[in-house]
Amino acid sequence: MQPYINSKTITKNNMCQTALISNSIARLSKRSFAHQLNALQPMPTEDKRALSRLNSDLDNFYEELYEAYHTVTEEDYKVIGPYLRLLIRTLNDLYSACKKMPASSGMKPQTERLARNISAITEVNNDIVRYKIRLPKDPEMKKIMQRVSKAMHA
Repeated sequence: MQPYINSKTITKNNMCQTALISNSIARLSKRSFAHQLNALQPMPTEDKRALSRLNSDLDNFYEELYEAYHTVTEEDYKVIGPYLRLLIRTLNDLYSACKKMPASSGMKPQTERLARNISAITEVNNDIVRYKIRLPKDPEMKKIMQRVSKAMHA
């Protein structure tokens, strides 16, 4: 038997999910900005460890964001979208700073991993905008969906 879930429960869960994602984004943005400031200082061993930890956290964040993708609403995105775009910009700036580090620093593997994380997070962000926000508002898509719905019920 499935538990009864009313719209208030769904809204409350989405609000909690939005708050969790927002907090993760803020935390990761602060860390990536701090790493960017330290990227050119002569402590490559510490920077490698810090970037490795950041990449691990970005891996986890990507999973969290990917899982939330299906339930994110336009209202949710109004809350998390600006933070998510800021995180992506900050990560891109960190990536640029890391690419400037000398090859001898040993940062290349973590820098490449950072690039993959940026790409993955950017892709989910773009999918949310395209498919969860813009597509449902597209008049042609609405017509197509109405035709599909009629065909399914015929």
